[in-house]
Amino acid sequence: NHTIRSNITSKAQTIVNFYFAEVIADHWSIIVLRDIAICNQRTFRSILANNNGRISSGVLAGRLKRLTDIGLLYFKDDPAHLQRKIYCLSPAAIDLVPILIVPPVVNWFLE
Repeated sequence: NHTIRSNITSKAQTIVNFYFAEVIADHWSIIVLRDIAICNQRTFRSILANNNGRISSGVLAGRLKRLTDIGLLYFKDDPAHLQRKIYCLSPAAIDLVPILIVPPVVNWFLE
């Protein structure tokens, strides 16, 4: 039973590592996470309007969906607007925040 749990945990960690590498390698995913975590832009429109990287609406929609699908983001419905979603960092995404504030990384994002 312990061996089965270890194998499941190991496989889950491999999947997490794959998604982590995928996210870190994707410029737009990092920018979206940064805008939510550091710039407090938590809705589609606020991220789109306040993004220094000039992300397109299609790319933003795709990244928000992908980051939600892999568990780095989740959303809540906005009680003031039925069609608006408020995006939040999951605990796994919060673990990535230190990477977003490392000076060379911050400089790269602001270029």
